[in-house]
Amino acid sequence: MSSFFIYLLQASVVFSIVFLAYKFFLSKLTFHAVNRFLLLGLVPISLLIPFSKQIMPETLFQETADLVFMEHIRLGAFHEIETMSAATENAAIDYWNIVLIIYSLGVLLGLYRLINTTRSLWVLKRQSIVHNREGYKLIESESSEIFSFFNWVFIPKETATDCDPWILEHERAHARMKHSLDILFIELFITFFWINPFVYMYRRSVKSLHEFQVDHMVLSKDVKLSEYMELLLQSLKIKKPNTLYSYFHHPMMKKRIDMMTKERSNNFSKAKYLLLFPLCAFLFFAFAKPQERKVEVVNTIETPVVKKALSFIFPVKGATKKDISSFFTKNRKHPVLKINKAHEGIDIRADQGTPVVASEEGIVVLARKEAQWGNLVVVKHAEGYETWYAHMYSLNTQEKKRVKKGEVIGYVGSTGNTTGPHLHFELRDQGKKLNPLNYIED
Repeated sequence: MSSFFIYLLQASVVFSIVFLAYKFFLSKLTFHAVNRFLLLGLVPISLLIPFSKQIMPETLFQETADLVFMEHIRLGAFHEIETMSAATENAAIDYWNIVLIIYSLGVLLGLYRLINTTRSLWVLKRQSIVHNREGYKLIESESSEIFSFFNWVFIPKETATDCDPWILEHERAHARMKHSLDILFIELFITFFWINPFVYMYRRSVKSLHEFQVDHMVLSKDVKLSEYMELLLQSLKIKKPNTLYSYFHHPMMKKRIDMMTKERSNNFSKAKYLLLFPLCAFLFFAFAKPQERKVEVVNTIETPVVKKALSFIFPVKGATKKDISSFFTKNRKHPVLKINKAHEGIDIRADQGTPVVASEEGIVVLARKEAQWGNLVVVKHAEGYETWYAHMYSLNTQEKKRVKKGEVIGYVGSTGNTTGPHLHFELRDQGKKLNPLNYIED
């Protein structure tokens, strides 16, 4: 669950940075077609850049990582930690579920608004008089304003006979340029990223750009600038325009007038677009090359003096040795890196969300996301053994907690350096990597 929200945060940060770069350096240029292409491209760029770590994993990450645990737990404090962990577990609140509920409500409200607004247009069309014109449909409706939606041009019934042809041409230009597709695309993006305040500025920027394009097209015909501006100013009488398809409101009108009277940008100004390439490259490699940190395992947890023979169980609930997709071996072609190297554990295939259980009783010494390991849990057992559980979808335990044999500690996933859902399981003895199949009970 936390991985999903981390991705949302990363994509939002990338989007905000690139959008602000556009806003400050490029939005005032008069290359409207280029700016439209650029604004629409911000969405896939923002969604893909956080995946750059999976796109370029090669030798940027070490296949093995040693972990440092700084806290020294003495034998006398062993039971105290167990008691504290149990108390914490009982009092814990699953904050991620609360966040998920709030986020999901926002998404559902956004989808409802989008569907309801689109449906209202279909209802309005059915209740109106439709005239088939060349390349579009003119719809005499009960609306308070003229607007377009795809190739439909809605016009108030009371103005159908005396509507200014340039205003009608204005809306036909929106239809020809397929601006409604842009709006629906942006509304879907806002629905899933509603928590980012910059997405609402983004919507205004795209709608302004649509108007700049159409104004430029209409003014290229036989119409005077003063007459056209007067027609636009008359539209300010509209009191409650619909924010999904209407372009007529005061702040946008001021920007349109400024852009219409603005001197055209010269070709040398196009060089400013080159600024986006180093910015996107920086963001790409910022995610592709996280700061590498090597941590050494320090055996700081003193296990009880009493020794006992250990027997490990299969770590994926309901799975058996038949579900092993990759065995412990000294030479294997890595499925992602495409190079030959040792595989120092076993891979167990399972559906995402399948419970992962502790293979033996012990203390959780690590439970967090770790580079190529993805969501990783390390459990320290008696007699110096450690079990490692990697690539999990989500965790169900915490550090310093004592877990019982067979207790669920997470769920199978594909986080980190993987090609699909599975659990990578390792068994170590004083740091030495062992073949788990020699120790798992039948």
